[in-house]
Amino acid sequence: FSFMWYRINITFPETVDGHPVKGVRVQFETCIDDYGEIWIDGECDRDRGVIQGFNVPQRVLITADATPGEQHTIALLAANGPLAAPGGTVFCRYANLAFEWTGV
Repeated sequence: FSFMWYRINITFPETVDGHPVKGVRVQFETCIDDYGEIWIDGECDRDRGVIQGFNVPQRVLITADATPGEQHTIALLAANGPLAAPGGTVFCRYANLAFEWTGV
């Protein structure tokens, strides 16, 4: 069966598109085919970050109060299914950070 782990270390910048990052809510969003888990700093969000896939978007909170320079490790586990007899390949359609400003 086919599976992949993908890991990246991120550091929040001072600004994104001219907007300050300090204090904003930041989420990680991805779309995995067929099964996917999202791990943030070694923890899996078992409420919103697991047992998704087959092109279903997943969004997991990284922080509700970002600080510039703050670092996080994001890991994705993706597996092709069905696990007993997978067909095709496993892939991550996209992976984004969503910075959420209020009143912008």
